[in-house]
Amino acid sequence: MPGTLKFAVNDVLKRIVEHTLANPECRIPYTKETTKEPSLYLVKDEGVYLMSASVKHLQDESKTEGGSIVAYAKGLDPKKDGGYYEEARYICGGDDFAELLPIEVFAKAVEKGAKTVSIKLTENSLDIRAQIPR
Repeated sequence: MPGTLKFAVNDVLKRIVEHTLANPECRIPYTKETTKEPSLYLVKDEGVYLMSASVKHLQDESKTEGGSIVAYAKGLDPKKDGGYYEEARYICGGDDFAELLPIEVFAKAVEKGAKTVSIKLTENSLDIRAQIPR
């Protein structure tokens, strides 16, 4: 399962980060508990994406069934990328998941004008990095 996910620091990710910072109470995945630490979810199900973990939902107005705004990893958007399923399985493993991630690297990436944020996955760790322009 070793691999790297890359996320564009675009308007969608900026909106997710800003919403989460403005609404910092976040749900811990698979529980009813919350944390006061603003966080994002890294999700693997239908594709691989980031979304706000905020208790206050960030509604995707284009979806009538209450979907959230999400930022897909490059190459792992089921609406755009053929082969996304196999690539997601190779990088992330076969099981679906939601992992709570601290927002600091993403917020700094947005603030400093980074182009991408990378999440390197191994069997038992993940490393989040942004390439900040000098």
